[in-house]
Amino acid sequence: MQTKNRPRPEKSPPAGGWLVPGLSVALGVLLAVPVALRGDLGLAAALLAVMVGYAVVLVVLSRRFEAADLLRGAAVDERQHSVHARAASFCGYAMATAAVGGFGYGVLTDHPATTAFALLCFVGGVSYIAAMVYHAVRG
Repeated sequence: MQTKNRPRPEKSPPAGGWLVPGLSVALGVLLAVPVALRGDLGLAAALLAVMVGYAVVLVVLSRRFEAADLLRGAAVDERQHSVHARAASFCGYAMATAAVGGFGYGVLTDHPATTAFALLCFVGGVSYIAAMVYHAVRG
């Protein structure tokens, strides 16, 4: 018996949709271990709990909500890939706006994080230009 209100895709998602939850748990461990080793057990537990909690929420909610299924890495059809591409594009614009805004603020106030924002702007700009050229040539 099917529990979702949408039709089952013909193809299964990569790694059965377990890649993102697995990476989330692995990242939680990678973040928590060094923090715990330096003696901050509360922060280590919080870091691990957030990352494991995110993985659990994705797995549980993906049974009922397509957005959670997509966050889990389960885009299998054209429409779902389009949703993912539009969300990634929006995220890129938001990140670029934050990086440029942070750089501008840093220049105006002589903030020590100005160099970090400049690096983010550089990486974002170069990767955007490279992707644009690649996809324009590729067709």
